[in-house]
Amino acid sequence: MAGTSPAMTKARGITCTAMDSPPRFKLTRMFWVGLGLLVLGTGPLLAIILAASLGLLSDPDPNPIGPGLLAFFTFWPAVILIVWGLIASLAIGARKRNPEITPPAR
Repeated sequence: MAGTSPAMTKARGITCTAMDSPPRFKLTRMFWVGLGLLVLGTGPLLAIILAASLGLLSDPDPNPIGPGLLAFFTFWPAVILIVWGLIASLAIGARKRNPEITPPAR
């Protein structure tokens, strides 16, 4: 990568180290699944709305039933997964920063 060699950091007077450690905060898989579901579920409807507003469709006022139903059935589950994933990521991050925090006993 450009600018990360020891010679370049010495020449520029930069005293930072290379980013070879894993990130301190990592989003859970549940968040990424929710984000993917949101994009794939609402994307077609938003694309049709955008195309109609730009005049790219022959019908200026389309009635996209299929993409509308897809967005209807995927929006709230996606939002729930995103929020749940963010909360889980924050809990995991807090547990890594402070090992004394333990999950409740089962």
